[in-house]
Formats: sequence, C-alpha cells, structure tokens
Amino acid sequence: MRKFIISGRHFQNIPYKNDLQYVSRIAKMYKLPINRIDSVFGFIDEYAPLYGGRIWDKVDSGISIKKIEAMNRFGIGFGLAMSNKFFNDEAYEVSKKVIEMMPKSDLNYIIITNDTLSRKVREDFPDMHQKLSCIAEVDNVEEIYKKLELYDIVTLHVDQNLRDEFLRLIPESIKSKIVLFGIGQCATYCRHKICYTSVSLSNLKQKHNCISCIKKLDENLPIDIIPTFLGAHEFPVEYKDDKEKYIDILEKAFIIFRLPSYSKNVRNELKKSKKIYFCDNGIRNAILGNYTATESRTDTGALWKNFLISERRKQLAYQQDRTTQAYFWRTQQQQEIDYLEESHDTLQAWEIKWNPKAKNRFPSTFLKAYPHSSTEFINPEHFETFVGLTDLL
Repeated sequence: MRKFIISGRHFQNIPYKNDLQYVSRIAKMYKLPINRIDSVFGFIDEYAPLYGGRIWDKVDSGISIKKIEAMNRFGIGFGLAMSNKFFNDEAYEVSKKVIEMMPKSDLNYIIITNDTLSRKVREDFPDMHQKLSCIAEVDNVEEIYKKLELYDIVTLHVDQNLRDEFLRLIPESIKSKIVLFGIGQCATYCRHKICYTSVSLSNLKQKHNCISCIKKLDENLPIDIIPTFLGAHEFPVEYKDDKEKYIDILEKAFIIFRLPSYSKNVRNELKKSKKIYFCDNGIRNAILGNYTATESRTDTGALWKNFLISERRKQLAYQQDRTTQAYFWRTQQQQEIDYLEESHDTLQAWEIKWNPKAKNRFPSTFLKAYPHSSTEFINPEHFETFVGLTDLL
C-alpha cells in the first residue's frame, strides 16, 4: 500500500480534544485514511537556526512534542526539517538541543540538505534516520549513490518527476530508498529557487531579501496588504516601478492571491478594490518580528482570518471547483464583510471572528441589497465545514 509524506504546516493550530481527533483531522485535511500517512514533516515549536525549507514560525508552523507523540501512537512519523543550506558550529549547538527533544521512535527522522550537518548528526545521533532534502536537487544516479553513503533516504526534487529516462535508470536495488517530492507549489513553477537560500539565511537570523521585498510591497501599494508567505522571492529590478506587474509576478509564483471586491447593487460599493493575501502566515510574523503565542498577541484576529481564507481557497482547489468566485465586500462608508462566494445564482457571505463571544451582525446595507444571500459567522468553535474538515468524533 502506497503511503504519503505530508507537510505539517498549520498543524499546530488544529483544535482537538484527544489524540485520535487530532490525527483524524490531519488525515481529513489531505483526504487520506490515517493508515495511508507515512509521516509529517516540519518544525517543532522550539527555534533552531538550521531549520530550512520555509521561515520558522512558532505560532503557525511549530508542532509540539506532545502532538508528535500523538502521531507516533497512530503509526505516523515526524520528519524534523533541519534542511538549512548552511552550517556553522554555533548554529549546530543550538539546533542539537532541538534534535535532542525529538521523541525516540523509529518512525521519526531528520531532513537534511548540508552534508556537514549530516555527518555531525550521524556522530551525535547514530540511531536517528536521515533523509536528504529535495532542496539538495540531486539529478543523476551517480550522485544518488554518493548521497546514500550519508543518508538513509534520498528525496528527489519535483523537477525530476517528469524525467522518465532518469527515473528508469535508478536500479531496483535502491528504489526503496528514493522518495519523489510530489507537489512543490511555488517550487513547481519557480525556476530561480531564491527561497532556498534566503529562507536558510532567515532562519540563521541573517539579512535576506524576502522581508524587505514584502515590506516594500506593503508600503507602496494603495490597497490592503494582508501579509502571509509561502516562499521567499526577490522582486526583479526591472519591475520595481510597475506595481501591477509586481503583483502579477508574485501571484503567478504562487506567493500571493488576490481577492476582489464584490459589487452589483449598491452605488457606494467599492468596485475595483482588491485585498492581497499571501499564502502563509509565517512572513507576517517575520516582518513584525513577533513569534509569541496566539493568546499573547494583539493581532490574533488578523492571523485567524488569514489562515481561514487561504485554507478555504485550498479546499476549493481540492474540489476542482471552477465555478465558485471569491470576493470581499466593502462600501465607501467602511461597512465590510470578510469573505463572499458566488456560484451560479447563489451568494454566500461569511464574517470571521477569533472571539466566539464577539458581537455578530451583518451590515444592513448588504442584507437589503442581497436579500437572497446566505450568511454565516465563523469562529474557533465553528469553522471545520468552512475549511473542509468535519468533526469525526
């Protein structure tokens, strides 16, 4: 039976009552039975400078040891993404303490890109399984053999998935040690791979281009920016004065998506405005330098709204729904609705609140203009259906 290795992004935020419910909701997000999940890869909720692949964010990306142990009890492993391209002894000493926190289980492993780190981990943690990250971009059989001298498993980059001749050359004797990276989102389309370096530098707490790039976007555009992030990309210099092309490039690279304003019946509705959402909350936290726990933050509502709208968009993509159009609604008097969907002759509207006790009311202007629309409030106690989850217990 074929099993899947899945990303653990956002798993920290999944509400649950017990281990089975937590694992079941993970499986539901990927539309897989629990026994088809080999492992989850990502970060734990403690900082390590040798993290790689994406920017570390305790609130949005870090998975607690308790939750890893819950996955282990159901036969699901955890891959700790120590896939930073760079290495230094000081960074290793900090990261080593994080590796020591990993639950002792044959199901768990470390994902590594840098060969020096691999050797150090083998020396200090001889029983820990190692997987070579796809970031290493191995692209020939000779290199596979060389890497297997260090690593237990080699992961091929998404670029190699369609190279049939290369894949056929891999001997049967080592195919069990090869993993194909199935979906890379921006990595599938972006050939520059700037994020491999800039994210590694970010996690090492060094200067890199992606933060300043997004800050500049936020400062210069006369529209609402709700910053989240999927990958780190540098904006080409030749487009620095062309805002529309700037946005278009980021959107085509699967870094952002645009949410247009809805306007049909009301004269003072905003007609050409757009909200821009990035694909992950991590960059927002990086820009603000705020990695504190959710309950201690003043911007939790914005984080929650960001998370739900991006997850709703993924759900529509999973369903291959090409008829539903998404919007937000606002008037010149600042009456606003967070999220709308129009499909055929139906119009649905949602208000998203972090506080379940918040006052819930839709603008009367909207209700009078669209009397046949359906309305709903979303909060942490009532959100599963909106993002494609169901309460399995």
